[in-house]
Amino acid sequence: MTWQGFAQFFIFFGLVLTLAPLGGLYLDRVYNHRKTPLDFLLEPLERFIYRLCHIDAEGEQHWSSYALSLLALSLTGIAVVVIFLLLQKFLPLNPDKLPGLGFLQALDTAIAAVTNTGWHYYIPEKTLSHFSRMAIISVQCFLSGAMAMAVAVALVRGLSRMEERTIGNFWVDITRSILWILLPLCLIAAVILIITGVPQNFSGAISTTPIENITQKIAEGPVASQVAIKLAASSGMGVFAASSAHPYENPGAFSNFFELLLMLFLPVSFINFFGRQVGDKTKGMALLVVMGALFITMVFTAYWAENQPNPLIEHMSMDQLPSRENIGGNLEGKEVRFGTAGSVLWAVTATSTANASLNAAHDSMMPLTGLVLLTDLLLNETVFGGAGSGLYKILVFVIITAFVANLLTGKVPEYLGKKIEPRETGWLVLALAAGPAMTLGFSSLAMLAPGILRAISNPGPHGLSQVVYDYGSAAANNGSAFAGFDTATPWNSLAMSISMLVSRYLVMICILGLAGSFVLKKRVAISGKSFSTNSTTFVITLLLMLIICTALAYLPVLVMGPMTEHLLIIGKRSL
Repeated sequence: MTWQGFAQFFIFFGLVLTLAPLGGLYLDRVYNHRKTPLDFLLEPLERFIYRLCHIDAEGEQHWSSYALSLLALSLTGIAVVVIFLLLQKFLPLNPDKLPGLGFLQALDTAIAAVTNTGWHYYIPEKTLSHFSRMAIISVQCFLSGAMAMAVAVALVRGLSRMEERTIGNFWVDITRSILWILLPLCLIAAVILIITGVPQNFSGAISTTPIENITQKIAEGPVASQVAIKLAASSGMGVFAASSAHPYENPGAFSNFFELLLMLFLPVSFINFFGRQVGDKTKGMALLVVMGALFITMVFTAYWAENQPNPLIEHMSMDQLPSRENIGGNLEGKEVRFGTAGSVLWAVTATSTANASLNAAHDSMMPLTGLVLLTDLLLNETVFGGAGSGLYKILVFVIITAFVANLLTGKVPEYLGKKIEPRETGWLVLALAAGPAMTLGFSSLAMLAPGILRAISNPGPHGLSQVVYDYGSAAANNGSAFAGFDTATPWNSLAMSISMLVSRYLVMICILGLAGSFVLKKRVAISGKSFSTNSTTFVITLLLMLIICTALAYLPVLVMGPMTEHLLIIGKRSL
């Protein structure tokens, strides 16, 4: 561990906290139709879109209508993406003459893009043309990111409004999310990335002959624009198989730091936005403290673990300690230009924000770091999470915590002055159960089927970690992988697709149902002092609730996977 690594962490945390209120203020203006500097450019375009699509911008929707609109757009998106990918070889901007995808591959890619998961089991630069990346994948990154943002805004309206039947207009929310937020942010980000050396062109792959005297083809294309949206909208579906470890996606230390900020900017801005919308910024600050405490703990734990010597290679007389000549620690699977600190910070940020991008191989990290990343993934976007999705998923735990805390202290269960009754608890439990059901259900099936077991490259506890991580990644709509588990088989591809769909849309429907239930209620005078949801006691209770619920669902697989592997390595044994 070095002072430069710690300095990077503290500067990053400071900038994130500085940007959160600025982003929250801008989101508040956008979603409440207040004046912004971009109105003179975007309002005419917004009106044109509404006229073209016959959208009644003044009308609002019941939660069920809002959900149907979301599902209709998503199903249409899946169908369109599948058709275009099947016909890829006939479409323009295909300088490398790439063929169309097979049906299962196209379907899996379509579901991953539309659910904002970023999952793929192929080499993107050898599979997708420039047209497929720009007109298909990037468009779906915008739409899927905007959908999560719209659902978060709908839930906030449901909590803040009283005795109404509507929670907003889905088509207006998604249009404003794209025009006012994602497009300007990605345009600025793409320009900065181009300045740092990320390419943006329409060239085909270039041939080169390195010192091994073997001709290689190096893919190019519209990289900067897709990297910007994959990070800003929490998708992670990049241009290259190496993701952000590839120098074309992430050339150096500055681009690495900037892309990290881009990943976290909208998630933390939505937390601040929530506090503004409910009229109490301290409630948003309480959520930020909980998320920040977990995030910082995971970053420093992983950083410590990656800087420890590996007992399994001590007999090789290798210098694993940091010095003036040696960066030290576990450098397997890492880029030297980022070092241990930059790799660890990226890994924790990506798993926290449901972003499939990576700048180092998760599979090569020490077991304790693997435990951190797997736990972060299984927390299911409650540590900052994606743009919008992180807010509504942490609010599920907030409302459950308020319910339990008020009952335990003999008070009426309520949140923001609205009673939490059987209908709300039903939506909450269903939303909470979706992730564990998909992760553990499909992982169990994988362990029971001999054919699927052959897809695991590593025996023992590390193999279990690989399987649970991959299925957990699909259920958390993350898309990253431990690698080593072959998901290109028909069964695994289908299982991943089902997990992505159920985890994304079942949770979204539950959130909209919860918003529709809360929006009908009025704030009632509670007899006796209720449990304060912006106090230190509540912050601690919420932290414990997150840890206990995650442990109850996943502790056995965490013990049998990364924890067991860690103990084996300490004992200088491996399986």
